[in-house]
Amino acid sequence: MLPDSTGRVPLRLLAAAELALLVLTLVTAASFRRLFVDWAFFPPIALAAILSHGVAAISRRRGWGLPRSGLLSLALAITSLLGFPTLETLARLSSDLQAAFARFSELKAPVEPLAGFVLTGAAAIWVTALLADWAAFRNWSPIEAVLVPSAVFMFGSIFGRGDFQVTAAALFMTGLLVFLLTHRVLRTASARWIESEAGRGSGALLRSGGFALVVAVGLGVVVGPLLPGADDPALVSLRELNKGPGSRVVVSPLVDIQPRLVEQEDAVAFTVESDAPAYWRLTALDDFNGNVWGSNEDFGDAAGRLPGTVPDDLDTDTVTQRIDIEGLGGIWLPAAFEARSISSDVPVSHSPESSTIVVSEDVADSSDVTYTVESVIPHLQAADLEAASPATDDVDPRYLELPENFSESAVSLARTVVDEAGASTPYAEAIALQNFFRNEFTYNLRVEPGHGVDEIDHFLEVREGYCEQFSGTYAAMARALGLPARVAVGFTYGEQDPENPGRYIVRGRHAHAWPEVLIGGFGWVAFEPTPGRGNPSAAPYTGVPAAQDERTGSEEGTDPPEEPGGVTATTLPPTSLPATSMPEDDTVDAAAEPAATEAARPETSRTPTTTTVMLAVILAAVAAYLALMPVLVAIRRHLRRPSGDGPMERLGAAWADTCYWLTVIGIVRLDTETTHEFAARVTTALDLPEMQRLGSVVTAATFSPWPPADATVAEAEDVARQVASAVEQAATRWQLIKRNYTVRSPAARREVSPLPRA
Repeated sequence: MLPDSTGRVPLRLLAAAELALLVLTLVTAASFRRLFVDWAFFPPIALAAILSHGVAAISRRRGWGLPRSGLLSLALAITSLLGFPTLETLARLSSDLQAAFARFSELKAPVEPLAGFVLTGAAAIWVTALLADWAAFRNWSPIEAVLVPSAVFMFGSIFGRGDFQVTAAALFMTGLLVFLLTHRVLRTASARWIESEAGRGSGALLRSGGFALVVAVGLGVVVGPLLPGADDPALVSLRELNKGPGSRVVVSPLVDIQPRLVEQEDAVAFTVESDAPAYWRLTALDDFNGNVWGSNEDFGDAAGRLPGTVPDDLDTDTVTQRIDIEGLGGIWLPAAFEARSISSDVPVSHSPESSTIVVSEDVADSSDVTYTVESVIPHLQAADLEAASPATDDVDPRYLELPENFSESAVSLARTVVDEAGASTPYAEAIALQNFFRNEFTYNLRVEPGHGVDEIDHFLEVREGYCEQFSGTYAAMARALGLPARVAVGFTYGEQDPENPGRYIVRGRHAHAWPEVLIGGFGWVAFEPTPGRGNPSAAPYTGVPAAQDERTGSEEGTDPPEEPGGVTATTLPPTSLPATSMPEDDTVDAAAEPAATEAARPETSRTPTTTTVMLAVILAAVAAYLALMPVLVAIRRHLRRPSGDGPMERLGAAWADTCYWLTVIGIVRLDTETTHEFAARVTTALDLPEMQRLGSVVTAATFSPWPPADATVAEAEDVARQVASAVEQAATRWQLIKRNYTVRSPAARREVSPLPRA
């Protein structure tokens, strides 16, 4: 509570200051909008702020300590957000937080408001409110009270998107200054001596402070963006610290692909006018860290003929595609593999390693982009691939890397599959692995999402999943066999326009992922382990005819009929396939496939390396705080303590030490108390009669024209030591620890002037 135990606390001003601090916390929470795709995150986080501040205010009025107040508000927050605390609640909380931590290494804002992210934000705001209230109304240090909200706001500014910069900054600065002003008015009104004069001082302070607030925020919002250099890039961009020149880090588009199947299955992603159908490829993911497949690529301007990996001596077809992006989102530009030239209405960039095309960094996303791309599609035959030599002699090691915790049972199973098939060449091993998945596994969309090490083990055990598990598991097991592999992500060929057979409408349900294996002399070769899918250009060597989800818009929201094995039988129009891909009127399997998601859209992101560095920095900062804060507190207390060898200086230091130790157990001199009154109150509280004598000596020395005698000063120093000893015996362990981290102490006021008397 405010340091006035006599009941003369101006409750209306106290409530106003508490409300101002609550508004500052809510503004800080609202700044998280830059981290999320919409406002769905805000209600639970705002609830955590309101509960934390409300419980803190009630606890102070009832005289409860900080630990009791914190535990109560934590219990209320958990109950409100997750339900009554049970083992099931804790398990759900743990699962949500683990999922959020895994996604944190992959995503860049804005992201979907996943449960783990929202809970993390609510926890951050809860702690922010708790610490800010403690600093503002228990320790009475407004500057320290705004440090935590400021740090949280800066976090959002560093990792959030560029939108709402001015608005967020203006709202935060307004909330911060309003709180500082109301807190100052509260302190001024609480320290009054004459009741009738209180309103005058507070009113004048409110008028002058309010005017200064309006001017400061107004100048910042209006003039700040107009200053020279306001729009220039940052001298040091914290968002780009892990990126080299020309690099662009992309998040795995497999993340959260499953939930969007039902929600966006009929949404048109893009349309393609093409000489022939193909898998429209977005990118290839070559980095498997045990949790997710991702990539870290170098991009250059896509000018002239694009470099690629398809050997020039292969027999290829050139396929021209005109693509109109409608609802794809993100930065990628799909094309048949392998793109060799592009003409676009916006600047684009290209990565030759994965044949990935993206809009340039000065373009927000690929929405409404129209472009023409030429691709070369090799004519690959099974006999030629069977005679190919291994590609592992000079292959980049990253295409063979597996995490240290990769499943030994998955490695053993991969070897068993190829041994039982009698496979002795890279192509034969790749086909054996493909056929194992297609023949022994069932397509099922209703499984838990994920493609990390744990999910691979589960997938191999239950033997059902969708393309996320099929492609990721295939690529990992291929690497275990020594086959360089990666995961390609994109779309199947889409619906043929009845009025224009060369036009394909690609919807969310056509999103897909498939593995690619590097085979010597042929480059990257696509395989298809997912039942119900078939690449038109790969049929001659995979033995899998073209297939995809063929439901029409009229069937949206319904499940297609299933054949035994969990996949759907559909008949593809013969005009939708090249003559070499499939016999006319063939019947093939197809099944629904996850749609591209907002959360999985291709944004730049932090790599796992950066996340590790961030965690290390945070842990180092915490360790530094725990180690250095007691030293800084001691230094500050020493600097504010009267110093010198004179009797007045020594008496002042003894009194300051006494007041400091008393604050450790919550005994604070009130602004309305005289030195003598304070000493009398302490004498009663601690049963320490010497304190009354010390108060009399300090009062006499303060108003006397002569300095105190040496014996009197020695007596005061002895009393200070007695008070320190009494406090150490009476204080709890928490109070003794807390004193080392309390920056501001009311005892720092110099109650005795160290200046010599005239």
